[in-house]
Amino acid sequence: MKLEEQEDQYLEVDLAISIEGKRPENAWVTVYGIEDKPHEFQADSKGMVFLILDFGKEYRVKVEAEGCLSKSLIFDTTDLKAKHDEYPCDVDLITFNEKETATPFDDVPIAVIRWHRMKRKFIHDLEYTKEMQKKYREMVSAQ
Repeated sequence: MKLEEQEDQYLEVDLAISIEGKRPENAWVTVYGIEDKPHEFQADSKGMVFLILDFGKEYRVKVEAEGCLSKSLIFDTTDLKAKHDEYPCDVDLITFNEKETATPFDDVPIAVIRWHRMKRKFIHDLEYTKEMQKKYREMVSAQ
């Protein structure tokens, strides 16, 4: 299948943001990979952001809220076998106090979501996600 045949294919992402298990008052998502410039989306009152990602690209999605360490995810829609899909995604942010600053780790994606050919759906790349979340926890606990 050629990319031209996938033009009507896209990934619907239902991104639910929380801060230590609670609804955020002011959260937003920045998507990199759309027309070579970042696009920012404000979360609704329930902490939800709905995204439509075209196939054939890799997107970096940065989830942020005031007073929290941000988290980044990669959505890889480049697999030629991928089919239209919906992907519910929960991201829980961690607060930090005013004396702490954001770490360089903020921009390192903690998860990669890509097409799994055997399961025929988009899922987290478990190996990558497990390793990066371990590093993220270590970084946060060191602060």
